[in-house]
Amino acid sequence: MMKKTGCKSLLLVTLVMVLGLLTSCSETAVYRYRFSPATGFQEEDGDIWYEMSDAPMVIQKEEGTITIKNIIWKEKTVITEVEFDNIELDEDTSDVVRIYTEDQSKTQRSHSGGLSIEENATTNIRNEFTYKYPADEIALDILGEKYTVKMQPIGQYEDFEDIGMHQTHSGRTIVLQKEYNGDIEKLKAYTYSEDVWKITSIGDLPTLDWGISRLTGGYVMEYLGNDVADLDSIDVDNVCIVSEEDVPLIPLDIPENDMEVDIPFYVGEDCYHITEIRVVHGTYAYTVGDTDETSTTKYGDEVLIKIEPVAIEENTEVFGIKATLGTEKTSGVWVYSSQTGESEVRNVETAFIPMKDNLFNQYFLDNNYQTTETIIRLGFTDREEIPEKAMLRIDRVSKFWKQNYHFDLK
Repeated sequence: MMKKTGCKSLLLVTLVMVLGLLTSCSETAVYRYRFSPATGFQEEDGDIWYEMSDAPMVIQKEEGTITIKNIIWKEKTVITEVEFDNIELDEDTSDVVRIYTEDQSKTQRSHSGGLSIEENATTNIRNEFTYKYPADEIALDILGEKYTVKMQPIGQYEDFEDIGMHQTHSGRTIVLQKEYNGDIEKLKAYTYSEDVWKITSIGDLPTLDWGISRLTGGYVMEYLGNDVADLDSIDVDNVCIVSEEDVPLIPLDIPENDMEVDIPFYVGEDCYHITEIRVVHGTYAYTVGDTDETSTTKYGDEVLIKIEPVAIEENTEVFGIKATLGTEKTSGVWVYSSQTGESEVRNVETAFIPMKDNLFNQYFLDNNYQTTETIIRLGFTDREEIPEKAMLRIDRVSKFWKQNYHFDLK
């Protein structure tokens, strides 16, 4: 009897523990979205991004003001934005802002960056640094002085409602947040997509009424219109969507003149066909600098690649395709095998070697969005030889999407 009672007690205890565990699991929040107003949505997997805890940091100097506007860590990179107001800087600003290495032993220069100079003598410097892991603190060297900045993970949210007003269509979401500039009420728009097509701007044209203002280089649009405080609602009827999905390299034979082909490729669910490859002579204008500081216009040849959308998403129109022409190079290591007595190639790797790209999107839509073809133009100087065979890499496809997003502001 004692044994049976002990078993019943043990069973009850086990059931209580299991129920408690299930209850605690059900109460645990499931975070679906990573977001910060400074970064927008983090759609990539991997380590969560970090941002500056108390941005901005204002540093008063005798001659002016230094403002650390923000610092972001993402994917082994630290991105800094520092503003200098009425502070004289050298013409070479590459060493103005540095960061300390992770072990704090030394400082390092940025591997890329840029600056903008405003009319009011304000200089804004943006830099990128290699930084393997996220950290709770990051130390900067600014004009020879050390400043330590606290960092924190960007926010995690269960639903778009926790972030702002939102509308979702076909898995593509626009979230609006109100922002106040003094007495003026503005809106910032953030976008999130569940497929390869990302919303990059809002409106009829890629730059209409919305500006890109995101430190991480992605897409966050700030409404640049008048005060929206008196508006009851906003309707967005068109958006621009872009895919930079990896598309398998497309092998091409380049003819001497022109050749009709039928080569399909896919971007997401969209299907496109390359229908013609043509070489035209003397149409590519380029400039060559002379020794006397003058320049001469010369003319080379062009490779024209005609692409037609065959089956694309409803209510979308392609307006540009960015592509790169190149070759594939295979490399490996010859290793002698004592077992076979022969040498064999190991560690084989294939790399794409870029040759030419179209530096601009070739717009091919008319006023009624009816045109259904585009031409990729690749220019070669008179010193460059057009290859007989090449590989085409599709880098980016841009489309207009006629889709209404309605937001009630009251």
